[in-house]
Amino acid sequence: DGRLTLPDGTSYAMLVLPQTDAIHPPVLEKLAALVRAGGVISGARPTRATGLQGFPESDRKVNTMATRVWGDLDGRTTTSRRLGKGRVYWGVPERKVLEELGLSPDFIAPGSLDFIHRRDGTDDIYFVRNRTDEPVRAAASFRRTGRRAEFWDPVNGTIRRLGAVESSNARTDVPLALAARGSGFVIFRANGTSGITDDANFSVAPVPRKTLALERNWTVDFSSRLSAPRRLELSRVEPWTRQTDPAWRYFAGSGKYRHTVSLPSGWRKDLSRVELELGRLWSIGEVWVNGVSQGVVWTQPFSVDCTKALRDGDNEIVVEVVGTWHNRLVGEARGELPKLTRTNIAVSQRKPWKELDVIEAGLFGPVRLVGY
Repeated sequence: DGRLTLPDGTSYAMLVLPQTDAIHPPVLEKLAALVRAGGVISGARPTRATGLQGFPESDRKVNTMATRVWGDLDGRTTTSRRLGKGRVYWGVPERKVLEELGLSPDFIAPGSLDFIHRRDGTDDIYFVRNRTDEPVRAAASFRRTGRRAEFWDPVNGTIRRLGAVESSNARTDVPLALAARGSGFVIFRANGTSGITDDANFSVAPVPRKTLALERNWTVDFSSRLSAPRRLELSRVEPWTRQTDPAWRYFAGSGKYRHTVSLPSGWRKDLSRVELELGRLWSIGEVWVNGVSQGVVWTQPFSVDCTKALRDGDNEIVVEVVGTWHNRLVGEARGELPKLTRTNIAVSQRKPWKELDVIEAGLFGPVRLVGY
């Protein structure tokens, strides 16, 4: 039916050739067979064979077959022709070819978003990501109708129904809200997933009702099987790699940031949710509030819902952050730490270890409690 179909069922409307004038003769034979059977290919006419196998006869064979496939196409004045049940294009933008085939864009959204799409039975699965360092709230248009739209969050495992609106041109418009560098699955299902909630608040960004900064007076306790420095006292939360002492600056392991905040009586009154925002950390961390784990954070936004764990009066906040071995190797290569590690990798990023920069590790902040 005019689709190039793989053994696993994935199919394509068009095959785009790489931008080269060389091709392996058996590949060209296969392309010719696919077009005659109904396939569509787009690309410049090849003029020679890859490699030297069978040279120069291989080049003559490529030119003979290419003439049969491309005919009189020159990519400028003559850009398409029919061959068997299929068509060959040269010099035509891919979007225009798809329009001629009656295919509108599969996904239309701001340039900050991109996607991949696959189908599982009757379900259409779009993986959408935000490529920027800023949150994105925008409408995306999908070439799909007659299905319920859901958002599956790969970070926290939640599923919610999206407020999709079908248009008259066989498309569905869906509101999306993605964090900086965030991503998720937009899934169109015939019957939908039972027991999920509607995403009714997309158009209204939550407005904080109260905030409480937790920037000052932190301590950091370090842990490592190799060696760990003494406790670090910080007047203001920051990565431990900003210290001048090599034991802290080059530390590789886990550091537990601790802070005690005293909530004024009634601070939580009339708040439906309180989040602990960590700002930024590197590279992965776990959060405890009053000894109760609030989960692991590893991607933006670095925040947790701590509503149930908070109480009036004193509250202990603990954020355990795990760094990398990179910094330890840099410190030892510079002779600022005792030689305790071994590696057969002497160069990274095309530089010896001693010439590499330290990767900032720890909790960066700003840290604050935000009430909604």
